[in-house]
Amino acid sequence: MSQGGNGGEGGEASFNNLAATSAIAVVTFIVILKTLFPSNSKTKYKKYEKQTSDHLSDYTGTKRTTDLTGTQEIRYAKTGVGSDKAKTIPELIREAVRRHGKKLAIDHQDMKGVTRTWTWEDYDRDVRRVAKSLISIGMKQFDTVNIIGFNAPEWIFADIGTMIAGCVPAGVYTTSKSGACEYIANHSKAQVLFVESWKHLDKYVEVARNIPSLRYAVIWAEDTKGRNDIGNGVKLMTWNDFLQLGNNVDDGTLENRMDQVDPGMAAALIYTSGTTGNPKAVMCSHDNLYYDAHSLHISAVEAGYDMNDKAQRIVSYLPLNHAAAKIADILLPLTWTATSMYPGSVFIARPDALKGSLVETMKRCEPTLFFGVPRVWEKFQEKMAAVGKTTPWPMSAISAYGKKLGLRWYNNSHIDGSGEIPWLWPLFDKTLFALVRKKLGLAKCSMMATGAAPMQDVTFQYFGSIGIQIINMYGMSENTGGATVNFGNNYGRGSAGQPLKGIDIKIDHDPQRDQPGNGEILIGGRANMMGYMNEPDKTVRTVDSDGYIHSGDVGKIVDGNLYITGRIKELIIGAGGENVAPVPIEHYIKSIRPGLSNVIMIGDKRKYNVCLVSLKTFVDPETMTPTSKLIGDAKDVSPNSSTVEEAMNDPLWEEYIKSAIIQYNKNDEVCVSSASRIQYFRILPEDLSVPKETLGPTLKVKRPNVVKAYADLIEEMY
Repeated sequence: MSQGGNGGEGGEASFNNLAATSAIAVVTFIVILKTLFPSNSKTKYKKYEKQTSDHLSDYTGTKRTTDLTGTQEIRYAKTGVGSDKAKTIPELIREAVRRHGKKLAIDHQDMKGVTRTWTWEDYDRDVRRVAKSLISIGMKQFDTVNIIGFNAPEWIFADIGTMIAGCVPAGVYTTSKSGACEYIANHSKAQVLFVESWKHLDKYVEVARNIPSLRYAVIWAEDTKGRNDIGNGVKLMTWNDFLQLGNNVDDGTLENRMDQVDPGMAAALIYTSGTTGNPKAVMCSHDNLYYDAHSLHISAVEAGYDMNDKAQRIVSYLPLNHAAAKIADILLPLTWTATSMYPGSVFIARPDALKGSLVETMKRCEPTLFFGVPRVWEKFQEKMAAVGKTTPWPMSAISAYGKKLGLRWYNNSHIDGSGEIPWLWPLFDKTLFALVRKKLGLAKCSMMATGAAPMQDVTFQYFGSIGIQIINMYGMSENTGGATVNFGNNYGRGSAGQPLKGIDIKIDHDPQRDQPGNGEILIGGRANMMGYMNEPDKTVRTVDSDGYIHSGDVGKIVDGNLYITGRIKELIIGAGGENVAPVPIEHYIKSIRPGLSNVIMIGDKRKYNVCLVSLKTFVDPETMTPTSKLIGDAKDVSPNSSTVEEAMNDPLWEEYIKSAIIQYNKNDEVCVSSASRIQYFRILPEDLSVPKETLGPTLKVKRPNVVKAYADLIEEMY
């Protein structure tokens, strides 16, 4: 008994010693963690400083030019970025080669996995060969070319080569049909067409007889199929054969052409998407292109992003004829290389990037800056959420806890947050979520951005929870790309951000149209376009006498940040005369019903509002056409529905959408008046898409096309 008792006492003592030792170990571990991962306020970014009038260019009284051969006056600010000397594309090319000629400029991997690379010296060689070939066929200063095809080195060389020859390139969306191709070719009086493949070339074969200015068609990714013309006397050549034409042009002749380029002269035409009619040709000068890229670069550096102390890399996959991609993919790497201690380079994605291969290019590139339109970020989110559902315990629990910390960190990083970093968040950020970012190719990315269309807050929040602070960018073709960026040093919740350095934003309030504090967004600065080519009336309506662009967007400024609250053309003006901005409402409904892909609110000049909804479905990767097969959150709504057709007659789907509309109607913060309420809805038979022209090339909803395509369905609700 005594032995047993002593043994019990010894066991209890041993247990107590073990507990004490364990407690000491736990405390020691916590102390180590606190030492390694202290909780501090954010100090990464410099404080945002509002610009003064000395930082801004005054364009009051300056006339815009709509003549392609004209020169736009450049007005400098007294100090800051706006006072920096204007540059031409030829000057940037020369300086890039001088500074970083041996460094990587372009990396391109084709569909077969074959990789080609160019240094900046190689880049310079090929753009000069393009320029010499254009000169050899008699192209004069301000003559134009058209370019159509998926992103490729040849696309960039054709674009920049045309510019250094003093000529003007105009890109064409790959989704354009033959009629749109014909219109742009005739409107720009294109003499040369650079085209990727016969898929696009056939569009011009159909209409070649209607394009009198066109003389050459140059195909870069395929052969000529033994043909030497495409009709109407238009010569057909391969890329390599075209480059041989410039062999008889000496360097001095090209240098002379490069020297004749003035910063205020037209460098490129950017055609708008033409949602409400024929596209307009935005004339961008050499200074416009350089200034917007330069301003974005300097603004990021001054906000605290490490863009000056290492080589910069970007992935190119968005249409290069679009203003955002032209600045981000072509001008930013060129500007970085020409003006910084470290070079910039672009990794060009494969043509099937949006069909699934984009992440592979991102892993290979490890970009330092990544720009994704909202749909790209949403696709990443959907795939990651699907993987998360299959993650076993305990990793799922650990991940969920880490995301809670990450969400707190993300919300604290906003200007209305505390700025505090939750304890243990740095541990998750540097381990588990660092692995997640690596799998996305974002391990070395300093700036992760979105733009071109509004993105839902739920997507910002999701990526914030894994340590990815996506910054919003706002701008338009008319101001050559970027105007505001929601940098981390003044990170406004749901904001489009602060004006870039040397760019000004004003709000033009109309009491008959706008809510208090709201108004049309006006954009000022050196990045503003020369004008719409050959359209002086439209130019005057867009750019006022002070040089400010009237964007057509409605917004407000709070704490230095721009918030976009609607678009004038998209405002719903009901039968009672009250204005309703549909986009925030559509986003709210989508945020509480993640099975919905698109919500389109309708009610202009109607007695009440209704909406069309489309469901998340599988998209054919070859045709980019939506199928009827439900995917993601849509697949989980009802066990009885696996297709759109089944969902349209499913009571569970009826309740899923109806209850969301009721919830919206009762939410006074979003549904601000009875005129904002939604009465009825209809499920669309298929999701919106680019092939059906209900989405634009950058995946923005083309509202007029949707209304036209589903007019009968809309009328049913009235």
